[in-house]
Amino acid sequence: MSTPNGITTFKQELSGYKTSKGAVQFPIGNPIPYELVSEIVKFKVNENNSKAESKIKKNK
Repeated sequence: MSTPNGITTFKQELSGYKTSKGAVQFPIGNPIPYELVSEIVKFKVNENNSKAESKIKKNK
């Protein structure tokens, strides 16, 4: 089962930045959007925790 990654989930919010499959490039001359970065990190942490829980349940 594949889950959406942070880049695709936040595609609209990241539309002003250069992105690839697993990276975002913030322009050096602009402020870093820390709130958006925080939202993406929280999303990824939850995604990773869910994957880990599924793996644990599968191995029992």
